[in-house]
Amino acid sequence: ADGDPVLAALARDAFQPLSVADHAARHGMTPTELRTAVRRAAGCSPKDYLLTVRLGRAKELLAATELPVAAVARRVGYDDPAYFSRLFTRRVGTAPIRFREQQGRSVHGGWSNVVPDPEHPPTIHPRSV
Repeated sequence: ADGDPVLAALARDAFQPLSVADHAARHGMTPTELRTAVRRAAGCSPKDYLLTVRLGRAKELLAATELPVAAVARRVGYDDPAYFSRLFTRRVGTAPIRFREQQGRSVHGGWSNVVPDPEHPPTIHPRSV
């Protein structure tokens, strides 16, 4: 939200089943005023901004938890896990399950089944801190 009160409020309420008109009304704005404010602050429509927030949180949950995809979908505001999976795949470029699998391999310090050798402990590279 970068300090913008409208974006902060949208991000806070992003996981609730509200339309753009509902969000606008909650902030005492018309949908047009909300669209203008969000486009000025974030460079996209309110719908795209909300989708970005939802998918960002979904990525965090997929990478950091073992929650089933259906549970992740519900936590980020989608009642239909199949719809969520199609949307995630279309926007992120990979299915939620594949995204989770890739995180263990591609994230520095990702998951491992190997116990570190005490004689050769893992090192932390400065750029990853």
